[in-house]
Amino acid sequence: MAPFCPEDACGSALDPDDERHAFCDARPRDPEHGNRHHRGSPLLVTNATVTLTRTANAVTSAVAEINPQAVTAGSAGNTFVCDILPTINPGDSGVNSVAITAPAGYTNLSLTNLSAGGLAQSLNCPAPGAGQYCATTAGQVMTVALGTKIITSLIDIRVTFTADAPGALGSAAFAAVLGGSLPKLAVAGDANGNAADANSMTVTVQNPSSADPNRSTVTASPPIVNADGVALSTITVSLRDVNNLPVPTKTVILSSSRGAGDTLTQPAAVTDANGVATGSIRSLTIGTSSITATDVTDGVVLTMQPQVTFTRDRCSTCTRARTKKRPSWAMWSLM
Repeated sequence: MAPFCPEDACGSALDPDDERHAFCDARPRDPEHGNRHHRGSPLLVTNATVTLTRTANAVTSAVAEINPQAVTAGSAGNTFVCDILPTINPGDSGVNSVAITAPAGYTNLSLTNLSAGGLAQSLNCPAPGAGQYCATTAGQVMTVALGTKIITSLIDIRVTFTADAPGALGSAAFAAVLGGSLPKLAVAGDANGNAADANSMTVTVQNPSSADPNRSTVTASPPIVNADGVALSTITVSLRDVNNLPVPTKTVILSSSRGAGDTLTQPAAVTDANGVATGSIRSLTIGTSSITATDVTDGVVLTMQPQVTFTRDRCSTCTRARTKKRPSWAMWSLM
């Protein structure tokens, strides 16, 4: 055990520049004296203060989505729009930057436009002012410094950029991080106010002959049918590629948001020369079903999801109305 430094060996009696101060400061003090000294001045724990500085999150939460959700393998100059919607509560620091990370394989990333709350921001580097931004790219990451910090909740931040697609097929997610005191990663969700689109940060790299999830269509006719297990709605799927041309010979599978509560008849054949396949849905359960169509040949889930509403037999009501007993005066008028 290291010997204690006695009071008569260290303390105010020593010259302030005496090297023994360093020696004594590094040694434990005599328990009988308890206190440490520095340059002859006692250091009392009871007089110490600790200052804690709270670091706020940039935002409470955020959702983001990217469009389009499909690009052709090896295609150049694809334009992407990434919408980010932050929720900012009291105590949050706000958003002063946005970083978007592209999956491996995307090249020539270039940010072309930025808007906040629908207002276009102008480019000004390296020090953006109010209503301006500065964008830099390093590898797969595009970082945007905002000249005006966003402190209002639910302000849509829209980032438009171009990129060359990978040559390899597959799906991968982009990432958006909102910068502030503590950065926050946005999760996939409805950020542009359109709940009917994919609301995803995942982009599929596909063959030129694959169906484009946004250009392809799914329709239900009629949209309202009787919930009698017999009446049906015909589901028509039309597959189109990125050039809006029909995509034939693909297998399409239909699914309902209500699962086993509905009866689906799957398309009997692959898509025809016009890229069309048809199926149907019927049900005994009253309510509304959302229909999803998937091109299982290439693993493409179509964005459009029509709804079919199953209701009571309206004709029985009409029959009751028609067979209602005539008033007596009407009977006399017929005589």
